[in-house]
Amino acid sequence: MDAQLAGVREVARILQRRVIPGSLICHVTAAELLGLPLPEKLTWEGGATIHCTVQPEQKRGSARKLTVHVRRDRPSLVVDGVTVEHPFSVLLDLAPLLSHDELVACIDSLGSRIRVSGGLTVDAVRTACRGRRARGIRALRAAVRDARDWVDSPRETTTRLMVIRAGYPEPETNRPVRDPVTGKEYWIDLAYPAWKIAIE
Repeated sequence: MDAQLAGVREVARILQRRVIPGSLICHVTAAELLGLPLPEKLTWEGGATIHCTVQPEQKRGSARKLTVHVRRDRPSLVVDGVTVEHPFSVLLDLAPLLSHDELVACIDSLGSRIRVSGGLTVDAVRTACRGRRARGIRALRAAVRDARDWVDSPRETTTRLMVIRAGYPEPETNRPVRDPVTGKEYWIDLAYPAWKIAIE
């Protein structure tokens, strides 16, 4: 287990069990626990505070290394024993903090082929954006237009966007290919099958 992720996960567990029972982990902390690709400065290791959400009746002030948000009835899910806000809410929190390409990489990550928990397809994000009014929604709508499912790393996102902006057609993401000798299956990051071009 990644030591950095183990650290923020343990702090989040202590917060929920002992400091503010019933709180939800949110914002950049939830993003980190969901495995979204954040800039270093927005991670626990990089100095970011732990963020949690409480109901209005639980209202309490923030403290050193702790930011408390007061929001009612937020949807949630459990990730490795920690209750976090729903990934769409996390994306809305991230939208004002990230560049366009960083936000695209986060959406891509939620629809990754290798994601274990907390997944969200690009189409689900697009649907959730419809008719929604919220801070960051405009940036999120713009980012979801460039996001794709089955993208397994932020480098794949960066490369795909670079190729498209250079005027090339959009490549297929994570194209499966089978070794004719061993029968083993591999996944090509970006591919143009008709031209027999693979980009890794």
